[in-house]
Amino acid sequence: MNELRDSFIQPNGYMEKPTLETTKEALKRDIDRLNDQQLKQIADFIAFIKFQTRFSQKTTDISQFANLYQEFAEEDRQLAETGISEYVD
Repeated sequence: MNELRDSFIQPNGYMEKPTLETTKEALKRDIDRLNDQQLKQIADFIAFIKFQTRFSQKTTDISQFANLYQEFAEEDRQLAETGISEYVD
């Protein structure tokens, strides 16, 4: 698997920043050389990455917070107007 890394080393010894396309091609070449056990490990790793990505990319919908804020603000306003003692009863 060092061939993947080595494929990005320039003649001057510096490592070039691989593009997505060159990375994909290098990975495809390496995958073609793997045995069945190594392919299973790669498949397990890809499944793990997909699983991890599903939970790490949750985005917060700010509009949900805005709606909750408005809802609670209205309830607070009503409590202030009617008095908390009437609300408890």
